[in-house]
Amino acid sequence: MSTPAHAITLEHGRFTSDGSTSILEAALAQGVAVPFSCQRGECGSCRAQVAGGAYARIAPPTERTYVTAADELLMCQCRATGDLALRFAHWQAPAQPARHYPVTVLSRVPLTADVTQLIVAPHDAAGAFTWQAGQHVRFLMEDGGERPFSIASVPAAAGPARLEFHIRRMPGGGFTERVLPRLMPGDTLTLAGPHGACVWPAQGWAEAVQELVLLATGTGYAGVHAIMMAALQDPRIRRVTLYWGGRDEDDCYAGPLLNALQGKHGGFQWQAVLSRASAAPAWHVQDAALAADHDWPRTVAYACGNPAMVRAARDR
Repeated sequence: MSTPAHAITLEHGRFTSDGSTSILEAALAQGVAVPFSCQRGECGSCRAQVAGGAYARIAPPTERTYVTAADELLMCQCRATGDLALRFAHWQAPAQPARHYPVTVLSRVPLTADVTQLIVAPHDAAGAFTWQAGQHVRFLMEDGGERPFSIASVPAAAGPARLEFHIRRMPGGGFTERVLPRLMPGDTLTLAGPHGACVWPAQGWAEAVQELVLLATGTGYAGVHAIMMAALQDPRIRRVTLYWGGRDEDDCYAGPLLNALQGKHGGFQWQAVLSRASAAPAWHVQDAALAADHDWPRTVAYACGNPAMVRAARDR
């Protein structure tokens, strides 16, 4: 007997699931645009309002699980047990759906002993690759796996796309230890994207927003770099502040660039929040931000990096 397919209806489309995988996995497998990021239930990006229908959790929540509202679910942590209708109050479907793109490696350069800068160019034959500042892609592995990385590049108004990534080596990592070290200029990879709703709005923020606070740890800087650069070009944003957390100064590998920007833009400041140099062991980027004199009612904040930092920043 075949397993019944449950219809999952969104405001911008629909897909089906037999309930054997998460709702998120079913959507991605069928090429349906939905918001997501960590896929571990920690970030809350894939939360959805339940307009009606039946579902069940795949696993019980942990202390790291994002806490949803009573009428919400996390698509990566739930499976359909019947037809479902979902809405996204925090996200809109992109004008350009995610696609697969072959890309050519342009360069691979070490930024630190553990972080590599990878720059690739999408093939023209695949169509123009456009993205918003703050989005990410997923590199497709030969074994069927995928690896998500933030796009550090600023979207260009014209000219061919050049996508920059800052990739930290993960011990035993299939991509960072077996694929990345062997890449040479001219090699070809395949990526899927763009993905992500944590972006700089196409028209900028409303006039009431006059400050931007960026919180990053490690290579989470790549996820906020393009947002930072977009804000520095927006005359409505009077002050941009980056708090970048790491173990020591070497972890803040873009320090020379940030120092130059700080000298050029009077409204820009950045602060390295270093765990090995701090006199207070519990001092984190969110603590540094709260200790400053930000006009919070007129401030929008972005956080990217360690999920524990993002959760703590949201709570604070």
